[in-house]
Amino acid sequence: MHSNRDKKIRVLVCTANLGNSCPNLESIAALIPEDGCISEVCDSPNYPVPTVEEENKLREEMGLQCFTDNGFTLDYVQGEENSEQNFSTSRDHFDIIVCGFQEATFTECPEHYLDLNTNGLFNTDITPRTSVIQSVKKDIHTVKKFFKTRDHLNGPKQAKQANPSQPQGHFSDSNVMGSMLQNRCPSYDFSVRYQRGEMRLEVLVRKGLDVETISVNAQNTGVLNAANKGGISAELIVEKFTRLAFCTAHLQAHEGKDHYQQRCQMTSSILQGTAPQGPLHLDLSLTSHLTFFLGDLNFRTDLEERELAKEEHIEKVHQLVEEEKWKELNKADELFKALKHNDCLVGFRTLPCLFPPTFKVERKKGLSYLKQRRPSYTDRILWKGMHDMGSYVKPLAYEPILDFSTSDHKPLRGAFEIKLNNDIKVRNHAPRERNSMIHWHDNKSYYEREVPSNANLHLFISDLECNLKEKKGSTPDPFIVFVSNPRELIHLKPNRWQAFASNVRKEARVGLGINSRRKVLLHGTGFPRTKCVHSTYQPQWDGETHLVIKMEEQGNQIDLSGAMLFFVVMDQSLSIENKIIGTFSLNLANLSMAIPSQLGDESDTNQPARLNAMLNRFIRPTMSVRHRRSNTMVHSDPRNISLKFQQHLTKNGKHVGWISFTVCCKWLTNLAVPREITKRRLRRIKKRKKQNESELSLSPLSPSVILSLT
Repeated sequence: MHSNRDKKIRVLVCTANLGNSCPNLESIAALIPEDGCISEVCDSPNYPVPTVEEENKLREEMGLQCFTDNGFTLDYVQGEENSEQNFSTSRDHFDIIVCGFQEATFTECPEHYLDLNTNGLFNTDITPRTSVIQSVKKDIHTVKKFFKTRDHLNGPKQAKQANPSQPQGHFSDSNVMGSMLQNRCPSYDFSVRYQRGEMRLEVLVRKGLDVETISVNAQNTGVLNAANKGGISAELIVEKFTRLAFCTAHLQAHEGKDHYQQRCQMTSSILQGTAPQGPLHLDLSLTSHLTFFLGDLNFRTDLEERELAKEEHIEKVHQLVEEEKWKELNKADELFKALKHNDCLVGFRTLPCLFPPTFKVERKKGLSYLKQRRPSYTDRILWKGMHDMGSYVKPLAYEPILDFSTSDHKPLRGAFEIKLNNDIKVRNHAPRERNSMIHWHDNKSYYEREVPSNANLHLFISDLECNLKEKKGSTPDPFIVFVSNPRELIHLKPNRWQAFASNVRKEARVGLGINSRRKVLLHGTGFPRTKCVHSTYQPQWDGETHLVIKMEEQGNQIDLSGAMLFFVVMDQSLSIENKIIGTFSLNLANLSMAIPSQLGDESDTNQPARLNAMLNRFIRPTMSVRHRRSNTMVHSDPRNISLKFQQHLTKNGKHVGWISFTVCCKWLTNLAVPREITKRRLRRIKKRKKQNESELSLSPLSPSVILSLT
């Protein structure tokens, strides 16, 4: 196998609540750098990004998990130099610009667009003939904006909406937003332009970068399923091997514990409702290598040190802002409390807000807070990587835009450097050479491994156990389904009973009128699974689970680059569908390299018993040997590393329990793996053995045998 040198991209993530008012050109210029110039954002920030030591110290004071070399990994160095060839497009410009807008609908055409309208871009003469018609149109627009959905790139008006620089006729807020972003970033193309109600998600990609949009989904969470609250997600594949997901959200407003609980519940609904298509209905936070969650999350400042009256509470928060006690405000922030208690967005990370709160301010430049409300950090950016990808994100900037003057929120932007997945492919040598080579570049070292050219990756999972969170109702009957993406890596052809059960469930859904939003296998048919452990919250599975990762399907080679492996804990049910309890995900491509310093919580040199039996039976104790009955080379890695994991089980961003296991990775040829002794084959062996014994007992003794006995 081989891999390219590590590639990196720069991503600018912006979130802005527009307050149903069209932003002026000065505000957009303050938010979006000209043509994505990195120096405007990172060279002289008003509020520098905290160092790792400062962040860990503050997180320790707030009772949050600190970042170490395992699990969440921060291996970057402030001011680290990078070579030009490591970046996909340009070192001086962002590769991707993501903008999430809330309350982003407006009906008035701003005067400053007369200068932008030199080419007849918009017809600004939209004044109705009478005030009655104007009021009716305004009411209709107010109702429509809470329910409409528009994909401005792939929708029914694709020809009109795809290129904002073309004449659009009458004024439209979508045309205005598109023209502003396109004129600000002429070297970029739109990858996503999606609107749901008052929310918008705009993704611009610099020309020359290979980005494919997989899916765009939206979820409403407002009253009567209105789209004034909810979220929009887009999942992209960057440079073919790295899946990035961006989700913009607008959550429940107002202060109080009841509204806090509604906000936490809305995050779960959005992660579930905006998930892309895939096996087993996994939520958005699990299906991508890196997931960004941004928007007006409306988490407020809540001082719980003592009971305070409403007016006293507001006055106390204003006093902390005037004294610039940012750390005290962060300790009272509801979002950090939610992350601490695992109420929502489990596994996500956000930087401390060492700057003034972004809400609620007067609509002008600078900061002037309204005295009737508590200043709060409502606008936020969070991100989450798979277990072994914590070091793939390096924050470059994180700050509010104080010169944004047309909203009661100050927008927030964050700049990030992201390392992409390595390109891992099999590279076959000449026919005379028995082995292939695995090459990959990790950090600053270049590593290569010798494996058989016809080998498959074998995973031996042992010490598998869960500790599930107890709930009201019946005790679950848990089992684990192992799911891969792409699914053909470990997807098995179902046997006759599984195929029959799948058809029964399908007919039952049709008969009961149950229409699944996505055509997926909710019960896990076709994937390897463990046995069911009945009536327990602490299931344990004895023995070892052996997974074979196929490298070839119907003559076509399967690429491990960007592949993922999911441990899906399910509850066996007699109903139509089994229920998912929780999931843990791994980057299968990095797991195949077996680098304990990056992946496992601990490392061990002991091999699983089943693997020892295979190697003792089929190979001699050398690095590369020949099979006893053929000339096939069998690979034996002397390192024999076992990786131990103990991680969160999550469902829709909420903590549902823990999972721990040990996994050992080996590259073995097909001839090195003994045939699995099934129950049917075992019965045949026993039957033949009895027949042979009976034949020997009944057969007459030959004269030579009688002579030898005498």
